[in-house]
Amino acid sequence: MERAIARSPGGLTAFVGRTLKGPLDRPVHVGSFDAYEQVFGGLWQPSCLSYAVEQYFENGGREALIVRVASSARAPTLALPAGPGQLLLSGVNPGSREYLRAAVDYDGIPAQAADSFNLVIQRLSAAGSGRVTEQEILRRVSIDRDSARCVTTVLSRSQLARVSCPLPQQRPDCTGTARGGVAVNYIRSNTDGDDGVPLCDYDVIGSQVRRTGLFALGPQDRYDLMYLPPLTRERDLGLPTLVVAGRLCRERHALLVVDPPQAWTQPAQVLAGMVSWPFRSDHAAM
Repeated sequence: MERAIARSPGGLTAFVGRTLKGPLDRPVHVGSFDAYEQVFGGLWQPSCLSYAVEQYFENGGREALIVRVASSARAPTLALPAGPGQLLLSGVNPGSREYLRAAVDYDGIPAQAADSFNLVIQRLSAAGSGRVTEQEILRRVSIDRDSARCVTTVLSRSQLARVSCPLPQQRPDCTGTARGGVAVNYIRSNTDGDDGVPLCDYDVIGSQVRRTGLFALGPQDRYDLMYLPPLTRERDLGLPTLVVAGRLCRERHALLVVDPPQAWTQPAQVLAGMVSWPFRSDHAAM
């Protein structure tokens, strides 16, 4: 009796493209479409990638690496009153669906430490929502530029916000606390986040020096397949992206998967197009 062919383990697929929200140019491992939605915001009409990820998991995919790429996207700002001035923060992640809020208190701060304050920053699941998806509590930060706890330095390591203007002359005003120092009032981010414009090939390719785009996938990131969606619903990937992605996949012994050009609508066009396709069939698939 012949032995059945053993089932091989599912591969890990890297997806690179535009998403609704989430961290830029940083591979994020997800194990389901629910996990993708939590980080990258779910289905979004301008994002061909989001629909590909949904179909990938619906058809048996088990794990994926997602790299968000954006062009001219802008993070929302958050202004904390500080006497006659303000402490202006900006989100780390760009987009119109990045919802942040912050609170300031002086709980446990000595009277003589007039430059210090406690700062709480939260990311919310939706506009107007009270559901917190991520939080950072920064104790005894300072507006003193020479302090080891200068808020600019501390927030340079934050996953939520950065200081985006010169520091004010005095610390931010207390936003109100309840007994025990728990913040009860929050200042929400402004509605000035922007999703950016459609990607071009060089947005997807990115920079090897800055580790952006395709090059956000470093040597430590293992993947078996790489899927690159079309730039938009009307615009195919260009040859520069295909060449760079093909080289990276050859180096990783991975399979590159892309959609066929939209102009291929007839069998004769497919046959003619495959003759001039930039890769051999053992390096790329459509």
